[in-house]
Amino acid sequence: MPIQTSGQISMQDIRDEIDNDEDDFSLADAATGVYETINVSNLNANKPDNSTPHAISEWYSYQHSPTSVSTSPGFGSFSSSGGSGSISVTHRTYSTWYVSSKPSWVTMSSAQSGSFNSPRSGSGTISYSVQSNSSSSRSGTIVVRLNVGTTSGTHPSGSDSFTTRSTSISQSSGEGGGGGGGGRGEP
Repeated sequence: MPIQTSGQISMQDIRDEIDNDEDDFSLADAATGVYETINVSNLNANKPDNSTPHAISEWYSYQHSPTSVSTSPGFGSFSSSGGSGSISVTHRTYSTWYVSSKPSWVTMSSAQSGSFNSPRSGSGTISYSVQSNSSSSRSGTIVVRLNVGTTSGTHPSGSDSFTTRSTSISQSSGEGGGGGGGGRGEP
């Protein structure tokens, strides 16, 4: 469970979040990753840096797990009539992400959960629709940009980085095969 965003936090809160089993516990050792590696998937503002002085306030909004950012599934396949799909996004509770690009024939249909270029935070779901296709088969990619911190990023205003995850979308042809031959009847 992530550390709260405001209010009072304690050394025990930090210790619980990084799951430290050591008897002696210091803020400096926690901030420099002595007990466990600091999860850089958190934005720099949501994780401690390893520079002194070390402060409890650097831990606000820190989340130690889950350890990876991801999207799923990695592909979607649609018939020429189109349809709808969804993509699950796994990210830190207080770290942001958004759909950074998509094919023109795909519409983001869920404003609450990742509409195009609209930042969200934490894990969520992207809902989208694929328009019907009356032409040749087509394919494209929905790209999700997940904002993350950096290895030695300064707290709270260091420049963050990002990583992307993609879902390939394909759609079959909508071209008709043409009618049967009219043929000439025999007399």
